[in-house]
Amino acid sequence: MKYKKKPLLCLIHLIENVILIIDKEIHVVRHVINSYLKLDLMASKVGRQHKNLYLKLDLTASKVGEQHKNLNLIKYLTVLIV
Repeated sequence: MKYKKKPLLCLIHLIENVILIIDKEIHVVRHVINSYLKLDLMASKVGRQHKNLYLKLDLTASKVGEQHKNLNLIKYLTVLIV
């Protein structure tokens, strides 16, 4: 009833409501984007830790290989000496 005589006021209220809705949508979208960024960062950290674990395993295997080589060399030298 109050808008019949004031269509401009009706339009202003309509625009205000649309702006409020858009603002809420922007807030939701921003929240979703932040969540994806956090997930991406977590995945990156996990990937880095995974890579570091493989490097540690590779280094350990390398050390074991060297010890194995040294052991074989000691056995070979022992056989030569005996």
